Order: sequence, then structure tokens, then C-alpha cells
Amino acid sequence: SLEIDFAEIRKSSNILTSKGIIFHRSDPDKLFFYSKPLLNEINKPITLSLTSGETGITTLAVHAYEELSDLKLDVSDLKNETGRLFSGNIEWKYVHYNPRRVDYYGRGQTWHWVADYFSDFLEDSNAKKNTNKVFWLKINANPEAETGIYKGNIRVSDSKGEIGLITLEIKIRTFKLIGLSNRSIGIYPDDGRWKQLNDDNILKELKDFKQHGINQLFAPSGRPLVRNNEITGWTFDKKDMRLMYLIMGQNIRGSFIVQFSWLDKWLADFFKIPNAELKKDPVLWPLEVKETYKKCLIFFKMEFDKNGWGEAVFHAVDEPGYWKKGSPEHFMWKYK
Repeated sequence: SLEIDFAEIRKSSNILTSKGIIFHRSDPDKLFFYSKPLLNEINKPITLSLTSGETGITTLAVHAYEELSDLKLDVSDLKNETGRLFSGNIEWKYVHYNPRRVDYYGRGQTWHWVADYFSDFLEDSNAKKNTNKVFWLKINANPEAETGIYKGNIRVSDSKGEIGLITLEIKIRTFKLIGLSNRSIGIYPDDGRWKQLNDDNILKELKDFKQHGINQLFAPSGRPLVRNNEITGWTFDKKDMRLMYLIMGQNIRGSFIVQFSWLDKWLADFFKIPNAELKKDPVLWPLEVKETYKKCLIFFKMEFDKNGWGEAVFHAVDEPGYWKKGSPEHFMWKYK
């Protein structure tokens, strides 16, 4: 069972409505749908410091005293003391919580709640009585945003009308961040999951990655092309081609990381030898298997290049120090 100590909240007519209250918690890692707002968090202004061209994130929550539906935010214009408008844009989404094992890789029965993803689905817009609806806000300051303090309000409402306002203050600092144009910044998404999504949902994620400077992703590995029991080339299926088409359309150019840990078992099946044989040191593999492995990498690279997808980096083994026996030297022959 989960035991949580909550701070007492006394109702005050100037900060609470009959429907719920708005609050801001500085540490989003300690904010959940079951969290109770502390007194110093109620109607607490949201403040962010950014430089021009920078993106900042924060959260806002509504604690419901009754069932609330179709909760949403409206952000007013943000202006500095001279009336100049903030140069940038503000987006918001609902935070969706899911349970996850504390022992992520094990078989334990201890679970905790995590902010699993951000959503703009209507079904995530409701809040049950005595729970929170948490909003995730992303503030993008344009490169031309001028130094200053910009203030405005966020209006929170549900299907029955306004719940309240909270102040939003953005400070644009005088310095600029150094660019990372000479660096590759990657993320480890589940490209298998993307195969189950439609183009629009994939593009939403890819555009978000691009906006955050991500230019390195996992790419599909395809499979060997076999004719007359001989590996003669490489092929990517329609889902692979579709995904790479969408990635290329967002001008994400890699290098791309390609997962090849599946190839060991595939070759064991192809040569009809026990899979255990290919769990041994690759130095002990049959020469025919080693040569065919290298042949597969060459065919893959040729087909990848033919499609104009750029540079690929082979990812031969996942987390060797955690659950697989071996060492980096053990697997290095695959890259030679």
C-alpha cells in the first residue's frame, strides 16, 4: 500500500474556487496526479529564465474538488514593461501517468507511478475528484527575442467555465548559448513502436526531436535477402521504408544507429547450428559464419547507401556489462 503525508489545505475565498485550485510545484519529479498542493504552491507564479533561442519547460496543476472535464489552458499575450510582446511560442499538453516496476529489469512486484508521456488526447483532459490534472508547458524563445521580463496570465478552465488564473513570467537573459552544430545529439526511441503509429503521430514526435536539436536516431536494420539458400543482398520492408521517409523529411541526418544483436540468432538458424554456439567468443565461431556476418554488414551498408540515408553505425550488443557476458574487446571484431 502507498502511504503519503499531505499538508493540510485551508480554503480561502481569494485563492480557491468551488471546483478546484491551481498550483505550481517547482520540482516536477515530485508532482503526481495524487499529490496534494502545499499552501505556498497555490497560485504560485510560474517563472522561467531563458536566453533567446532557448526552450524551457515547466508544469502547472489543477487539484479538483469535483469531477472536471475538458480541462484546458489559454495563455495571454506576454509583455515587458514597455509593452513589447514576447517573441516566441508556448505549447501545452496533458501529462499521462502510468505504473512502472521499480526494478525495471527484474521480476519484482514493487511499482511506482511515472509521468510516462505527454498527450493532447481528449480522454486525458478530465480529472477525478480529489486528483490533479497536470499540464506540461514548453516555452520557445525565438532567436530574436529581446532581453527583458515578460509577464502574462494562464487561464485554466473546464467545460463549465473558468477555474482561475495564474501568473506566467519569462525572463530573457542578456547572453546567448553556444551552438552545438559540430555535435551529434541522439535519443534512444523505440522504432518498433513507431511501426504501430500513423504518419501524423510519428511526425509529431520527429518534429519535437528536431526542435530539441536531436539529429541521431536508431534506424531500421532490415533483413538479409536470401535466394536459393544464399544471402545475395539486403532488403527493407514497407514499414522500414515509410519510417525512413518520414525521418528524412524532417532533415534528421544521423549518423544513424542500427541494432544488429538479432543477427547472431538469425545466422544460427540459417546455418542450422545451435544458438549456444554463437554465444561463445566470436573467435571460436565457424569461419563460414564469421565471413557471412561480415557479408551481411556489407550488404546492409550498400543498401543503406543506395537509399541515400547517410551514415550508419552498427550497434552489435546492448548493455554488455549488465546482463551479457563478454567485454568490448569480445565484440570488437564485428566492427573491423
